[in-house]
Amino acid sequence: MGSKLRSLKANISSLRLEVLFQSIEPGQAAEKLRQDLDDLQARKSKMSWEYFQSLRLIFGPSRFQMVQEFVDSWEPEKGMPYSSTEPPNSGSPRVSR
Repeated sequence: MGSKLRSLKANISSLRLEVLFQSIEPGQAAEKLRQDLDDLQARKSKMSWEYFQSLRLIFGPSRFQMVQEFVDSWEPEKGMPYSSTEPPNSGSPRVSR
C-alpha cells in the first residue's frame, strides 16, 4: 500500500505543476487538469483512510490508540517525540525494522 501512496503523491505533484503552468499561460483551459488533480487527491485520501483502518484492525484498539497518540504528538521539524529506545510509559521495547 505504501508504494501506491508514493505513486499517487508523485502523480499529484506533477499534476499540480502542470495546473500551475496552465494557469499562468494565457488562454489555456485548466479545468480538466484541476478535475484530474481533485480526483487524484480524493483517491489518495481514500487510500490513506483505508490503510489506517487496516492498521486499526491489525494493531487492535489499544495499540492503535498508542500509535495514534504518537503520530498526533509528533512534530517533524523537532525530530522524534522521544529519543529513547522505548516510548514513555511503555514496558515493551519498540519494534525495529
